[in-house]
Formats: sequence, structure tokens, C-alpha cells
Amino acid sequence: MKVLFEKDFKTSSWAGGTTTELFIYPEGSDYSSRNFDFRLSSARVLQEESVFTALPGFYRYLMVLDGALIIRHKGMGVKHLSQFETHTFDGGWATTSQGQCTDFNLMVNPIFEGGLNAVHLEEGTNFQIDLPVAGSWLFVFVLNGEVRLFNHKEKHLLPAGSLIVIRHDDHGVGHIEAINSCNLVLVKVFRKN
Repeated sequence: MKVLFEKDFKTSSWAGGTTTELFIYPEGSDYSSRNFDFRLSSARVLQEESVFTALPGFYRYLMVLDGALIIRHKGMGVKHLSQFETHTFDGGWATTSQGQCTDFNLMVNPIFEGGLNAVHLEEGTNFQIDLPVAGSWLFVFVLNGEVRLFNHKEKHLLPAGSLIVIRHDDHGVGHIEAINSCNLVLVKVFRKN
């Protein structure tokens, strides 16, 4: 298990705004070369209308963190997303969006699948971390607020913008305690059998 902070992430520009890469696997892979198995990122959509980068051969899981978004897939329908709503789609689809927001993205190649969930914790409440099954990963992104991570005999203070990375072979993962009211994004990624 490891914890990553804002200083560990890299931010770049795209046609509709900015994107911050939070994690890529295998580590050292390159998004622009499309040689990754999966990637976590968060994007700020600053243009009222945007064109999504085509990612043939990948599936995309998208969650709106703030604002709202209307996603249009050419010939495949329209999806309206508000805060914490999610949408999964083929990265190869011709996709445009309308609206400004911050979103959270999971991109996977076909040998993986995943999911995104939002969790709200009130001050002083706990969230038990379940170990992922073999061949899988669990990520916890602290969207806002502060939490304390209890692992073995250690505890870590995690501010907003922190990412907890948990592999299936980690041991002794404990729980998260909300120091104040906060929102978390849980990401599960697992290899298909």
C-alpha cells in the first residue's frame, strides 16, 4: 500500500481544459503511447463544449465530481451527469460533452474492468477498507476534507487530493476515519478471468 499526494501527480492540458494523471499501470507507462493497462485521472472541463480524446481499445468510467455534464456519443445516445453520477462507455466512441465540471476518470484496456463509487463520511465516522481480491486493486481518492488512515500500527493524515493505492497482496489494511466531513472516491480495478 502507498499514499500519493498532489505533488506526486502530473497535470497537462487537453483541448477542453486540464487533466491530472493520478496513477498509471504499469508504472512508467505513457498515456500518449497508449501502452498502459489502466489509468486514473481527474480532468477540469473548462470549455462549454468539448471533444473527448478518442481511446479505441479502452473502456472509460467517468464520474462528475462537481458541476454537470451532458455526454453525447455519436450514434450511441446521450447521458446527463450530475455530481457523483457515473457513466461507462467505449473509449473508441466519438464523444463530445456540454457543460463545465471536474470529473474523475478510470480508463482500462479490455483485460481489466472496474468501477467508481462516491462515499460521504461525517466527522468522526469510520470507513473499513476491504482488501481487494487476487489480481485486483483498490484506490481511495480524498476529494475534500481530511482523513486519518490507520494501517498496522501506523496512522497517516491525508489531506484533500491524496490517493491511497492498495494492491491485492497488501496485508493489515485497516480503516479510514473522517477528521471532518469529507467525500471519497473509491475505485476498484480487477483483471478479468
